Amino acid sequence: MRTMLRPRLMITCLIILPVVSMAQKQFSQSKIKAKTTVNAKTAGSGNSGSVSIQAQNQLIQKKINQRFNLPQNDFISSLLPQNLTSKIKQQINEDASSTDKAEAVIASPAPIKSFKGSKEGANLYPPDPGGAAGPDNIMHVNNKEYVFSKKTGSVLFTVPVDSFWAGFKGTAAAIGYPHVEYDAQLKHFYIGTLATDLNTGDYAILFGASVTQDATGDWTLYELDLGPASIQDAPQIGYSKRWFTITTMQYDTASPNNFNSSGVFLMSLSDMIAGSLSNIYFVNDSNFFSMSPVETQDPNVNNHYLISNIGSTKDTGFLFVVHIGGSLAAPTYTYDGYAKKATSWSTTPVYGSQNGTAHQIYLGNTTLTGAVYRNAQIWTSHTVYLPARNPLTTAVQWWEINALTRGVTQSGRVTNKTGTILYAFPSLAVNKHNDMLLGYNQFSATTYPSAAYSYRNGSDAVNTLRKTFVYKKGRAAYFDGGSGGVTFYWGDYTATSVDPVDSSFWTVQEYAESPANKWGTWWAHVGNVSFTGLESAPQQTISVDKLASIMISPNPANSVATINWSEEKSSTVKIQISNNQGNILLTKEFTAQKGTNKISLNIANLISGVYSVAVFNGTNIKKAQLVVE
Repeated sequence: MRTMLRPRLMITCLIILPVVSMAQKQFSQSKIKAKTTVNAKTAGSGNSGSVSIQAQNQLIQKKINQRFNLPQNDFISSLLPQNLTSKIKQQINEDASSTDKAEAVIASPAPIKSFKGSKEGANLYPPDPGGAAGPDNIMHVNNKEYVFSKKTGSVLFTVPVDSFWAGFKGTAAAIGYPHVEYDAQLKHFYIGTLATDLNTGDYAILFGASVTQDATGDWTLYELDLGPASIQDAPQIGYSKRWFTITTMQYDTASPNNFNSSGVFLMSLSDMIAGSLSNIYFVNDSNFFSMSPVETQDPNVNNHYLISNIGSTKDTGFLFVVHIGGSLAAPTYTYDGYAKKATSWSTTPVYGSQNGTAHQIYLGNTTLTGAVYRNAQIWTSHTVYLPARNPLTTAVQWWEINALTRGVTQSGRVTNKTGTILYAFPSLAVNKHNDMLLGYNQFSATTYPSAAYSYRNGSDAVNTLRKTFVYKKGRAAYFDGGSGGVTFYWGDYTATSVDPVDSSFWTVQEYAESPANKWGTWWAHVGNVSFTGLESAPQQTISVDKLASIMISPNPANSVATINWSEEKSSTVKIQISNNQGNILLTKEFTAQKGTNKISLNIANLISGVYSVAVFNGTNIKKAQLVVE
């Protein structure tokens, strides 16, 4: 169902000065209002509730008209790319860092597979797509419905949003901004979203965990009623060994609805999973416009991190790290400090053009859109407006930051030389090998809004990404719920996750569907191409023995293949099976002994075809072909 007010859509962004009080904030506590258990499949048999989507949209538009000075058509026409190309080239080159100027030279891998997520139904916008992969299936969430699919793309069942959350906030609830993540350490899915009672104006955060690793089974769900004191907006979720966190952006309810604080809602992860959660800790932090709780993918990390970008239109480029420590009974909220300053950007919006229409698309603000903790590093991404002095285009910016020192390990931007292709709404995921997939949307005056990604292998040069791969092209122009020639309801989120089985990647993005003014969401499954570039890299002493050193039996095979090879000394080796596009479909680490080695691999999930098998011991790659029947 359509969600509540969307105050993040302001044209003139609130200025948050880069000065933070270092005094440790104290948590307050609040009681859980309601709890229930729902079976996802059973909930899927229900019908969508009776809330009028049109009534919700009218409420949203009324508040936007009261609050925002929307740009006029002459301003919009002045931003069209054909009038700006020469200026963009000049100013981007003046302001860009060395990594901004660099063009990617290695192609990102094509998807192993891609398939539909959802399509717009009864004038419900935007989708705000999210999703995550578990061991057995994937779960896709948006403001319309939750879709449970096999990894082949086959839909198991679909649940209307209000059926999944039945019993919370009553039938007058508008529920939206969903996020879902899979915790590979504890083997649970986590979900978080917002609800608004359109009759009373009360807000609530809704959240919970799957009882097992199977998202299609039972869920333990909770509601924390926040009342009508503040407008709640833009939730994000994160977790660590001990904690589950939801953050929101909080605004005054009285006109002009000024921002007042970031809400940080903290709860015991073990209690939430067990169904015994009764208290939630919270902090209202007025120092930050938005806080991204970190998805902690390393085991045994006690601290729970949050990260934010702060600054003004004259001085951007900072990130700031906060951590939650202490005990479950007495958590602490500590300001760690700034990450190193990067090339500045502007917070003043630039709008995305599209083919065949003068209508443009608002590309969101510059707040961080999710964060991941992996191998003691925090990775995050967001949209930035460039150049900083007079923005004319957008880029997707990504960061890798040392969690302890807050030094920037590496960073970069997805952009192009002319600036006529705009990128926005990023999300990223990082696997245990430090491979990274960055998903995002692409906009230009000659195309329709499309879904894309860039891949980075852990062995690639620092500060680099591979070329943009557009995996789902837009099909028509999009203008819905806008004013003054600008569509404000394109959406605010995308989602990218790691497959817990083989460290491959999944990303779900929005694109413009046909007929015009309809959205769609689309999945891509992307392999981690670890060996690309290793064999040809002159600075590395890597040799390749392609066929003679590996024996595979049976070959052809259809369920299990046994790999035989020899090693000159004992070592840890990595065994990978990839398709003819270079996409890795299976990875296995093995402690090899000196002499003959043998390992059996389950290949039942591979379709018929010819595959490459590689054994890599750090200095030598052995390869052979495997035929799957």
